Amino acid sequence: MQRHAVNVWTWNGAGRGRRGRTVLVALAVLPLATAARGGCDTAAAVAGAGGTRTAASAVVVGRHTIHPAPSMQAPWMQVSPSPDRTPTPPPAARPPETRPSTVPSTRPHRVPPPDGDGPGDPAPTARDVNADRVADAVLARLGGAEAWSRTRYLTWSFFGARRHLWDRATGLLRIEGEDRAEGPFVVLMNVHTRTGEVSFGGVRAVDPETHRTWSDRGYRWFINDSYWLLMPYKLRDPGVRLRFMGEGRFDGTDRLADILELTFDGVGVTPQNRYLVYVDRASRLVVRWDFFRTATDESPAFSLPWTGWRRIGGILLSGGRGERNLTDLGVPESVPAAAFTAHGAVDWASLVSTGDPEAPAEQDP
Repeated sequence: MQRHAVNVWTWNGAGRGRRGRTVLVALAVLPLATAARGGCDTAAAVAGAGGTRTAASAVVVGRHTIHPAPSMQAPWMQVSPSPDRTPTPPPAARPPETRPSTVPSTRPHRVPPPDGDGPGDPAPTARDVNADRVADAVLARLGGAEAWSRTRYLTWSFFGARRHLWDRATGLLRIEGEDRAEGPFVVLMNVHTRTGEVSFGGVRAVDPETHRTWSDRGYRWFINDSYWLLMPYKLRDPGVRLRFMGEGRFDGTDRLADILELTFDGVGVTPQNRYLVYVDRASRLVVRWDFFRTATDESPAFSLPWTGWRRIGGILLSGGRGERNLTDLGVPESVPAAAFTAHGAVDWASLVSTGDPEAPAEQDP
């Protein structure tokens, strides 16, 4: 059991904050064996996490179309008129809004209005313009929407438990790790179809049910593990509710941060989660997040820093999460096709990017 000093920040109804007191929070690091359950259960093994939320729109990169992972967002429901209301003729049909496929997932998303704009019809959720302003500044600081749309391959190691190699253009994913019961495993799958296969010790499993079980497990791992890496790129995804909570100082320093609250409209595998995300006022980088298992929790399950930002392949990535780190970060320009189709060994060292250690992102002008 480890104890950490945390500055507690509270807000009044007007959105203004006031300093609270410094308290000690005990955080327990649970065995990574529980990570096999995925989603928020995975977060219990490494102090908690929610699922990645990705956009419904695709992104064209050269000859490739980057299809984001499914968000599992619930379909929009049409509201039937109340039986005691006098029927009125329906308004003229409105064509749904469309967006070019080149718009990345981190840009604002608008939902077609419901049929009818009468007093009894639900109004669309108003966006928090201050929260959107901060989110847009974060994306610009990370390299911008264009740089993110050009990023095709990503690789990282999730706290030493699992290695991921992801092709954003096709949805192909490779996960390597070691299971206590089965030993070394490789999951090859597509995150869009959630189908794939698994091998243990280099031998492909024969039972179709085993493939289905491990493909589902791999999908939940991917949703969880990628959110720990890419959350700042997902602030404007469909189904993500942003609220500006004011400003405050963080981690016992004099540095000011804009604070965003993230909640979710039925997207991801753990939509009940809530986050407070701290954006450094000077660098415009995410510097901390507080994780709440449910949106109604008064105290976070954990608070962890985001450190070690550096430029990799045209974008910024961070691996520092307190006492544990995401490692082996890479944005390779090309990946052998066999990495997504064959269960043999992969040269992971050739896929890892060193970035620019002489010019860390925090010191960029």
